[in-house]
Parts: sequence; structure tokens; C-alpha cells
Amino acid sequence: MKKRSAVEVLSHSVARERRAPTDAMPSRRSTKKVWRGVHVGGYNLLLDPTIQGEIQESLHIQPIPRSREFCQGLVNLRGNLVAIYDLCQYLGEDSAPQRWYLVLHNEPAWVGFAMNVLPDQLSLGEEDRLAQLPPLPDGLDPYVRSGYRLNNQLWLELDFNQLFEQLANEAIVNAA
Repeated sequence: MKKRSAVEVLSHSVARERRAPTDAMPSRRSTKKVWRGVHVGGYNLLLDPTIQGEIQESLHIQPIPRSREFCQGLVNLRGNLVAIYDLCQYLGEDSAPQRWYLVLHNEPAWVGFAMNVLPDQLSLGEEDRLAQLPPLPDGLDPYVRSGYRLNNQLWLELDFNQLFEQLANEAIVNAA
């Protein structure tokens, strides 16, 4: 099996599951979906594989005057203006050393966030979905669509569009 880099995984618009040979297939089809798993602080977030993105190791981030601490600033990435956020700080956690940035090619605006672990590729099905979620921080709770349990870890499916829209609304401190 050929190992793929994280950049290759993120550059594919649709991830495909590996399947066993046909004669070993069970009689019913699996309902598993392939996700990208991103670790942000103490949270495991699921990113739909149809969202295009890329990993950047170092960015020249320009700070934004009068912005909140979780808004790290803006980057010009090949002509696209990208807002970079520290989700750990937004969620009230201590920021870990940030080694990479995940930039999501979300339309109409690209957004990015810091991370210290590269994304995973996960396969989750309805049998992994939780009927009830544990308590979540206020900054995350409204954006969680569902939760899954895999290898004793909680994985959260988020509405990233709404989350980043809220981050953009909260990023700038109004001058009095």
C-alpha cells in the first residue's frame, strides 16, 4: 500500500475507501463515510473530504489591528486573502505549539487555522454515531452537527462554514 502525504490526502476532492476483494465482501454494503480528522487542542474535529484544502508549514501572517487574540491575522496565499485563526484559543484552551496551518478553500473566502498534528483519514459509519453528545464548550456547541466514537475518542462533525462566519464576526474589537 502506497503511503500518501497529508497534502495528497487534502488535495483530493473526494476520498475513496479501500475495499476488500469482491469474494471477501459481506452480503450488505458498508455505510461508512471517509472523513479527514483534525486534532485541535483537546478536540477531534471531522472535516468533510469534499472540502478542498492544503497544509502550510510556515506562513507570514500579518496581524490585524484591534483584533481578538484568537484571530492570528491575514495571509496572502497565491492571491487569496486568508484569515488565520487559533481555534484552541477561541475554545478557551492553552495554545499548543503550532507547526502547521490547515487552509480550507471555502468559498466565498478561504480560511485557515493552526494545528500541531497532521490530519488523519477516518472511516466512520452510523454504528459509530453517538445518540447524545457530552457537554461541549459554548464556542463549539452551536456548530456541532453530530458526534462519533472511534477507538475511544470523540470525533465531532462541525458546520465549519457557520463556525468561521462566527469567528469573523467576533474577530474585530469595536472601537469605542
